[in-house]
Amino acid sequence: MAGPVSSHPQVPGDTFGMYWLSETKFDANEVGRHVELLYQQMCAFFRDPDPGYRVFVRKHPFVGNGGSALPGSRGFMFGWSDEKTQTTAALKRLLEHETVHNWTLLDGDPAEVSWYNEGTAEYYSLLLTLRSGVIDEDSFVSLLNERAHGYYGNPVQTLSSAEAARIYWTDWRAQRVPYGRGQFYLLDVDHKIRQASEGRRSLDDIIWELLDRKRAGQETGVDAWVELITAELGQDGRKEYEAMMAGQWVLPSADCLSPRFTGREEQIRQLDVGFDYSSFRTQTVSGVVQGGNADRVGIRDGDQIVQAPAPHSLPSKPAKEITLTLARDGQQFEVAYEPFGDLVPGMLWEKTG
Repeated sequence: MAGPVSSHPQVPGDTFGMYWLSETKFDANEVGRHVELLYQQMCAFFRDPDPGYRVFVRKHPFVGNGGSALPGSRGFMFGWSDEKTQTTAALKRLLEHETVHNWTLLDGDPAEVSWYNEGTAEYYSLLLTLRSGVIDEDSFVSLLNERAHGYYGNPVQTLSSAEAARIYWTDWRAQRVPYGRGQFYLLDVDHKIRQASEGRRSLDDIIWELLDRKRAGQETGVDAWVELITAELGQDGRKEYEAMMAGQWVLPSADCLSPRFTGREEQIRQLDVGFDYSSFRTQTVSGVVQGGNADRVGIRDGDQIVQAPAPHSLPSKPAKEITLTLARDGQQFEVAYEPFGDLVPGMLWEKTG
């Protein structure tokens, strides 16, 4: 990086450092403090023998945000712009997830292992922030239920993992499949291991075993996962893994987070914008469903999409209403409507007592 570099801490040590060049629209020092604290907690949990992590922040001239892990090193880089950037709170959530990726990765084809790689990042970014006191119980429930709405409300969530992988780069909804599927499967697995072992073991034990194998230079792919889950739960463990990969809904037990939290089954509306989701990519509306959400507010095939919500964010954080700016016959107009479709069974949680 060239120029007057700011950082947290002001004199970064061997363990952690976050660096940025331009004055940010978010509180970079607050994000840095948050991630440093959480990284230390995660290093302790994952029994890291050689901790060290760097976060690089850059301003760019493009609309939108983006980020990437830095291959071959423990680092993460993300960008922001004047036109659109994430809030301090949203960046904390992003980096909580990305930080977990330092430890929980299976080897193999992304179609086979993304549920684990993204699911464990979702699961532990939430559970470890709660366990360490970084967030309180109210925040935990709010974030968990937001993710539950994203999981059960995603209309492509019942595709098999292989089918979702095939459309991963053409349908933003498919990109969210491994996140929700993995997290709620792991939540269910943890509960079942605790029950089967009468509280002596948990999902954590499997994660630690996989990490030990990886550090010893062993291959750790889906075969290792199936081996370990079968050892804990017998053939039911294998069958439930296969069902999850085939796209079967995961409905964890209502008491999977007891005694602090209680779950309940709820009917959750799925995301439905009323036209082909690929329209966000082409920026031309196609496939308007007659009598559907879009049709009722006057959207027509061929309308040009001038401005719209980020299509990759809608499946992860469903909005109560979306607003589109469209153009037709040289004239721009705006429409707003509820992007909801069918009701499906799901799980939501609340604090006990």
